[in-house]
Amino acid sequence: MLLNNTVSRLIQRVEKSIIEPCHLCGGRSNHSTMLCSACDDDLPSYQHRCEICAIPLPKLQYSLCGQCLAHRPAFDRVYSPYLYQAPVTNLIHQLKYQHQLHSLRLLGKLMSDYLQDQMQTMPDILIPVPLHRKRLKERGFNQASELALRIKKAMGIPVDNHLITRKKYTEAQTGLKPRQRKSNLAGAFKINKKFIPQSILIVDDVMTTGATAAELAKCLKRGGAKSVEVITLARADRR
Repeated sequence: MLLNNTVSRLIQRVEKSIIEPCHLCGGRSNHSTMLCSACDDDLPSYQHRCEICAIPLPKLQYSLCGQCLAHRPAFDRVYSPYLYQAPVTNLIHQLKYQHQLHSLRLLGKLMSDYLQDQMQTMPDILIPVPLHRKRLKERGFNQASELALRIKKAMGIPVDNHLITRKKYTEAQTGLKPRQRKSNLAGAFKINKKFIPQSILIVDDVMTTGATAAELAKCLKRGGAKSVEVITLARADRR
């Protein structure tokens, strides 16, 4: 047992001493960020945003965007550390469409670090945006579920992949206009459990119009949730 513990500690020290290449350029990375200083500086973070949906706003203007003022969404708040711009777009595309799963640890860390800095109260559970079983079979994995598992590991928040499922196979949201996205998702989700936690954090990779998160939040609140917030790696323009 003593020998096993000694070997385990030695392996951990060696792992910590190994400098990973930067996940974007392949250069020498900072061990704590998994990116080199230049690529870390290139990440498109932003300060001025809608306090509800996190869409970027002009500097020193309103705290809420016009859409949230006119039609408050079902979710309570969105956390998005970055704009949907390069190099974040590259990381997301590599994950979703090229199945480069090695980037998950970096993306999960970026999201977890932002949550720990911004959230006042931790949620009861994480809910990854569910894929229809047909879409899951086509893609081979659910990137939202994989990201949620990385957040769970970093923050200790449980993940529930079964509380809500996508019962309707919908057309891909990419390329649809906001009104089409909303119509496409109507009635797409189904609650599978009688007990709904009071505080839920939805996990996804990117938010564009917010239609998916809004439909999920509406369904969860109808089932009894009091607070539904959203974490995505990136926030895109609604257009």
